[in-house]
Order: sequence, then C-alpha cells, then structure tokens
Amino acid sequence: MNSTALTLPPSALALYTERESRYAAQASVAKQAMNRWSNFRLFIFLAATAAIIWTVKNNQPLLVLFSIIVGLSAFIFAIIRHNHHTRLHERATRLQLLNREGIQRCTGTWQQRDMLGESFLDKTHPYSSDLDLFGKNSLFQWFNTARTLAGQQTLARTLLNPSPLAQLPDRQSALRELASKLDWRQTLEAEAFAVQGKDLTPLFTWAESPLSPFLLSKRATFLRYLPILTALLWALTLLTNSHLLSLLAVIALALQTLSAGTLSRAFQNRLQTALNWENEIATCKTLLATVDSETFTSPLNQSIQTSLRTQNGTTASATFAQIETHLSWLSLRNNPIVHLAFNSLAYWDLQWLITIETWRRDHGAQLRPWLHHFAEMETLASLSVIPFENPTWAYPELSATTSIRAQQLGHPLLPPDRRITNDFAIDHPSAVALITGSNMSGKSTFLRTVGLNLVLANTGAPVCAKTFTCSPMQLFTSMRIADDMSSGVSSFYAELLRIKMIVDAAKSAPVLYLVDEIFRGTNSGDRVAGAIEVLKSLIKTNAVGLVSTHDLELSKLAQSHPENFTNYHFSEHYTDSGIDFNYTIQPGPATTTNARHLIRMVGIDV
Repeated sequence: MNSTALTLPPSALALYTERESRYAAQASVAKQAMNRWSNFRLFIFLAATAAIIWTVKNNQPLLVLFSIIVGLSAFIFAIIRHNHHTRLHERATRLQLLNREGIQRCTGTWQQRDMLGESFLDKTHPYSSDLDLFGKNSLFQWFNTARTLAGQQTLARTLLNPSPLAQLPDRQSALRELASKLDWRQTLEAEAFAVQGKDLTPLFTWAESPLSPFLLSKRATFLRYLPILTALLWALTLLTNSHLLSLLAVIALALQTLSAGTLSRAFQNRLQTALNWENEIATCKTLLATVDSETFTSPLNQSIQTSLRTQNGTTASATFAQIETHLSWLSLRNNPIVHLAFNSLAYWDLQWLITIETWRRDHGAQLRPWLHHFAEMETLASLSVIPFENPTWAYPELSATTSIRAQQLGHPLLPPDRRITNDFAIDHPSAVALITGSNMSGKSTFLRTVGLNLVLANTGAPVCAKTFTCSPMQLFTSMRIADDMSSGVSSFYAELLRIKMIVDAAKSAPVLYLVDEIFRGTNSGDRVAGAIEVLKSLIKTNAVGLVSTHDLELSKLAQSHPENFTNYHFSEHYTDSGIDFNYTIQPGPATTTNARHLIRMVGIDV
C-alpha cells in the first residue's frame, strides 16, 4: 500500500479567479450606468415638468404638446435604458457569485455555500445519511450547481439511485463534453437564479388543468370576431351618414362594452391565474433556449436536446415564447384605462384567453416533461463541475465481477492539501476487508472514502483516484447508528435491523457494504460472537464489504477463512507533543491502541 496527495491543477482556480474579477468589474460598470440613467430620468422629469408649466403659462398649446411628447418619450427611453443596465448588473452579479463559489470549491472553503439539500435527508436510505450526501459539509453542498427545484430533485435522485450500468458510458461522455463548456454552464446557472428553489408544480397544474369548453366553442369564436362587425358598422356610418346605421353602431358598441366587461368578470380567476405565471414562463423560455441553442456531440446531451421539441420540430423555447407573448399582451389589463378602451373595442381579454386556451390545449401537457428533461441537463451540468475542477480524477472502468480496485483513492470532500490517498483492492466476490486501528486513525473516513467514490462512479462522474475499477453494486452502510426514542428502538437493535437489510439485499444482488464498529452497542463478548456469525453469513453471498472494528478477535477470521477475509489497519506513532496519524492503510491487523494516551492528553490521570 502507498500514500500520495492528489493536487488540483491551477487552471480551474485561475480561470475562476479571472472571471470573478471580470464580472465584478462588469457589475460595477453596470451599477454606475444604472445610477446615471436614474439621475437622467429625474432630470428629464423635472425639465419636462418645467417646460410644460412654462409653455402653459405663455399660452403656447403647440409647445405644450411638443413638451409632453418629447418629455414622455425621453422619460420612457431613460426607463428602458435603466432597466437594461439593471439586467446587466443582475447578470454580472450572479456570474461573479458563481465564480466565487468555484473558487471556494477549489480552495476547500465551499462549506459556507447555502444549498445544502437538507430536504433530501433520509435516515432510512441504505447509505445517504452515513455518507453525508446531503446537509452541512455534504457531497450535495460541495458540487451542486442546480438552481431549479426540479434540477436539485433530479440530482438528489441520481445520488440516491445508481444509474443502470448500460447508461454509465453515455453519462461519462456527456460529462466530459459539459466540463469543457464553462461559459454555457454558468449562463445556464445564472439564468436559473430567477426560479431558484421554486416549486413549478402549480405551473404544470395550470397548464394541464381542464380546458374551458366555452373558450374553445363556436360561440366564443363568433364573439371574437364581433368587434370587426362593429367596426364595419361605424365605417359605414361615417361613409353614409345614415342615422339608422349610426344608431345600430352605437347599440353594437354599447352591447360589446357590456358583454366584454361581463366576460372579464366571469373569467377573472382564469385571467389572473394565467398572469401569475408570466415571469416564470419567461424564465423557463430563457432556460430552455440556453439548451436549445447549444451544440452537443455526446449522445446523451443530444438526446436531451432532441426531447425539447414538439412533434413538428418546434423547439420548447419557441413554444414557451408563444405563451410568453400571449401573456405579455394580456397583461395590458394591468393598466386600467388602456385596458378599458381595448377591452371595449376589441374584446381584449376574450381574444387572449382563447389564444392561451388554444395554446394549453396544444402544449399544456408538454411543460412537465420539458422541465423534467431540463432538470436532467441541469443535473449533468452539476456533475460536470467535478471533472472540470479535478481533471486528474479518473473516470471509473466497469468490471463484470463484484470488486473494487483503486490507485491513489482519496476522500472527494477533503481539500487536496489535506487529502491522503491510498491504494486499495477488494477484487473477488464474498471478500471482506477487516479494518482495525486505534481511535481517530482514519478507519471511518476510509469507509466513507470508498462509499462516496462509488456513489460518484454510479452517477457517471469521475472519482477521486488515479485509477478506479468497480462493478455495479448496491451500496449499503451501517455507520451512524443511534437510539430512536420516538420508536422505542435502541442503537443496538437499530443496528441489527440495518445489518439484516444488508444480509437480505446480498441474497439477491451484488452488494458492497460498509460497516463501522460493528455491534458497538453491546458488550464485547456478544459483539464478537454476533459479528462472526453475521460475517460468516455474508461470505455466503455475492457481496463484498469493508468492516471496521476495535475487536482484534475478528482479525482471526483471516486465518480460518483466508479466501474471504483480509486484514488491514491504520496506525499512529507517538511524539512528545502527542499522537501523529499518517492515515495510510496497511496490511495486517492493528498492533497498537491509543485510548490511554488520549485520556492523558485531555488531562485525565490514569
């Protein structure tokens, strides 16, 4: 066995640092422009007001009209420019944050990120809690860049449920491609800030909700074109000066105004519900356009991109753009005066309600699967951060036999300057690595090192190793076992249930199990006897495992069953100032203990 440190190439850190500075400068420039246009807008308002007052006092009606038109036009222009620079500032600020987070990952200070994935914590899962997949200082907190709730949920499912073996080569290829697309990945993440963590299920529910029979009926279609008949009546009235036609035109417009108001009140809830999603739909359009417009070569990325199409080949973003336009026109109703005129003259609400209802009929059921496919892309983009920032890490090679073989295997969540790596192999079915060693020597960390890297391997991502070969296996752990007072379950019984789950699973499928301090919740005699029986049961299955223990009696299993059990240990050496650990796994059972020394170190006389 040997130990060596994997170092992070400077390229990712240097690139993040340069980009963070660049976007900070862009944000500053945009902020200055925002302030200038804000001041200019105030100046225009004051100047236009003064000009209007002066022209009114001097009885200059044409100049009054001119002042109003010029002032209003300049004011609107200033608002447009201010909003433009506001968007530039928001984008630059977001990109500055993303690169700062990249710097944090590269320098090992990512623990301050606020996306913990705590909602995905599940103590009943076979390995999630023991391996710190979610929560503070977790795998999820380390590399997740998915901002949408759907993307985070898809990433969580990917970590909790290993990808099928047949999919892993395509996933590896997809991650290799996305790792090289830093600009694209950060653009995707920056745009997703607008809906960060937001549950879009109500949007899907609205899009899929029952259609209005009236809005899609011939009666609604007739009413839709009624303003044309009214306009013709008025045109004929002006051309013929007919009193009868004039009366009919007035009556038609009056009835149209009354019916338009009645229809708007009748469909008030439907109108408001549609408008409630205007911002989210605009953001979804932008997100989908980011995927639509990119060029991909890997089969999986191309497949996801192809999924974002309608049956006639229209892109999902173009389809979202249609409903965005419809809602934008409908939002005119937010201006009461303008809306009253347009609704009375043209059945404005009805026109756009019918258009939106037709869109929902044709595309409403596609929103959910489209956003699901986008979430898959967002998950791949998150995972591709790993190879981008760690180019020396290895993509796993897949083996048909139940085994794990690794060179320079390290804990992925430790920074390079603190990470100690080890060569390790457990390369035949029914094999068990018995790991002994004193307290704090690194046994538990090594078990998590193996487990976390297998989780990464099962997502298609590279692992923290020079080389890594593994077979598809279900992963089970028994490491953090505690009393459950609410259920009246002791830690020992909880561990028994966990071990039973491992034994049952190993009977039907290849399994890798990681057990830390087996049966720690009972006395030493029962612990050793129980552990021996369980391990003898497990070697009869197609499972491999790593079991840490303080009980050196268990190391004798390597003598009675040398074909199944292999001893390893972690050790330490003592100095005048304390204990030094090298965290290097070595063959054979442990030969030292350190409990008495640690007790003396904390000031207790023994």
